[in-house]
Amino acid sequence: MLKAVKRAQRSIYPHRVRYSKLGVTGLFSLVALLLILIVGWALDLGGARADVREFGEYARQQKRSPVSALVEAARSHRIVFLADVSGSVEAKRRAAAVIDSIASGPGLDAVVVEVGHEQQPYLDHYFDQIPEDASVLLAHPRTLRESGVGSRGYLELYHRIWKLNEHLGADRRIQVIAADLDGWPSERALSTADRARMFSERDSAMVANLEREVLGPSPRSRILIFMTGLHGLKSGTGQLQTGGTAPVSVHWLAARLEQRFPGEVHSAIVDAPGSINADEFVPYTGTRVPAEAESVLPSGRYALPVTDRFDFLSRAIRETPAPGLTFDILPRDYRLKSVVDDYIHLGN
Repeated sequence: MLKAVKRAQRSIYPHRVRYSKLGVTGLFSLVALLLILIVGWALDLGGARADVREFGEYARQQKRSPVSALVEAARSHRIVFLADVSGSVEAKRRAAAVIDSIASGPGLDAVVVEVGHEQQPYLDHYFDQIPEDASVLLAHPRTLRESGVGSRGYLELYHRIWKLNEHLGADRRIQVIAADLDGWPSERALSTADRARMFSERDSAMVANLEREVLGPSPRSRILIFMTGLHGLKSGTGQLQTGGTAPVSVHWLAARLEQRFPGEVHSAIVDAPGSINADEFVPYTGTRVPAEAESVLPSGRYALPVTDRFDFLSRAIRETPAPGLTFDILPRDYRLKSVVDDYIHLGN
């Protein structure tokens, strides 16, 4: 009976620490190590919170109108890149306001859009017509880049430029360039590897189309580029990989232009509510700034110069690959200040 009681006690109460095996010194060492890890974690967390608080204070002090910020940038840079966000009407309206203000201020020769270059004749036909007739755009929906609310945003943008050209006259007329790779996005069913290869060819095709349409005939042209944000990165590369294939590198449009025209490119990244465009292979969906600084980020629509105050966040741009694809922005330890000049917040 006594043996049965002892067996029951052993099953209820935890086993005692066998000091003969662990040793008192070993036990204290383990406790000390745990304390060091906990204190280090607390210090790291506190430091991150301090960085975020400093960023919030910086944002409140430095925020300004996105239009004013980009007009000022256009006074000292010939090429201004403004990021679009798929499905965001607000991003298109803001672009229209920026175009209007730059054209009325420093001057603007061309607006470059993320539309396949084979659509150029239809854009030319629309902007040459008097009176305005948008039927050519509706008959060729690839000129509008997106479907749904995004396409309506592009219609508004084109209408604003058409009206602006009517006011400016023939000698100051703004040219609209469809700069993307011919046939992108492909209407044919392609493998993920083939789509990755085509995606990597887009930015070099954009430079070639810009050279053909505007930079060759008028090398000192003042240009606003309105495309989704990845093409606006001024340094680094993209890397795409599918299955067992070799990685494919992407050299961004703004980086290529910055290399060719040092100091003449100004790039603004945008966060705005939007939606995924089914035709986008590697979609730009904004940055991680709103999520990581939600508690301190001011509300409203504003622009901020990108400085080391953004260094609280590494790998700031969201990387959203297609199924079956790995996508990375390189170098992996980049900071936002190394790839863009302005951050524009258009709401959450």
